[in-house]
Amino acid sequence: MAGQMRPQTFHGAVALAASLLLTFLIMLLFRAEMEWKRLLVSWLVSVNVVAFVYYGYDKARAKASRSRVPEAVLHGIALAGGTLGAYVGMRVFRHKTIKGSFRVVFWVIAVLQVLLMIAALYRMYWKSE
Repeated sequence: MAGQMRPQTFHGAVALAASLLLTFLIMLLFRAEMEWKRLLVSWLVSVNVVAFVYYGYDKARAKASRSRVPEAVLHGIALAGGTLGAYVGMRVFRHKTIKGSFRVVFWVIAVLQVLLMIAALYRMYWKSE
């Protein structure tokens, strides 16, 4: 295995690179200032597109009986902010909807992200009054 990259490393690097590139392109396209809110929105759009595409890619690989994207990578993309894209990908491609252990981890990530958003919004808008 020397000289060969592990699937988790490869797909994780590809997903990260694609998300960063897409974030950069969105910022350029909209001529957005390098301000944290715009960067965050650009990142979230990008990582959700990448999540959606990765679910479709993994489903196509599964149908063709080819090597698969590791579940840790799919969860990592969701954890990086791509939960909505992952969820839509699960529904559109009917992928990873039956495996219980995968769904449990996915929903734990989703709930944690909702709680994080609530805490951030509370801190930004309500606590400052």
